[in-house]
Amino acid sequence: MSKHTLQTEIEIKFSFPGLAEGEQEVAYPKVEITYDYSPGRKAYTPRGEYAPIDPPEPPEINFVSATLINGDGLEPSMQQIQELASDWLDDKGFDEACSNAEASSGPDTD
Repeated sequence: MSKHTLQTEIEIKFSFPGLAEGEQEVAYPKVEITYDYSPGRKAYTPRGEYAPIDPPEPPEINFVSATLINGDGLEPSMQQIQELASDWLDDKGFDEACSNAEASSGPDTD
């Protein structure tokens, strides 16, 4: 696994007293996320065999930590930042994190 960081804005929708029912405000706090990346591997076919014997393994991302850079008017707690970043990395940010890791020229390795 190799360690990587990326900076991103995470969309947060929220409401507060005074907004009409169903209305939401949106903020985009900027965070720096640190994560571990394993590229996975293609299916493996031993020499002399015709069909892959070992199936492919997909890339793996493991959240390490997050730091708030700009709250965009919000003041989330450290726990909220960690949860938001981890959820983003597992969902919307997975492909971006994989691309970022693959584009790194000299990743730090564990």
